[in-house]
Amino acid sequence: MDGVKLVFSDESWILVRPSGTEPLIRIYIEASSAKSLNTIKKYVKEKILLNTQ
Repeated sequence: MDGVKLVFSDESWILVRPSGTEPLIRIYIEASSAKSLNTIKKYVKEKILLNTQ
C-alpha cells in the first residue's frame, strides 16, 4: 500500500517504497535469473542516478 510494484512479463518484479523507519527508499527486486536481476538493477541505478544529479 505504500509503494509501487511493477511485474514484468517474465514474472520478474521490482518494488520501490519509502522506508518506514529511515529517511531512504527501499528497492526490492526478484528475477528468474541472475542476468535478469542484474539488468533490472542496472536500469534502476541509472534512472535513480540520472534523477539525483
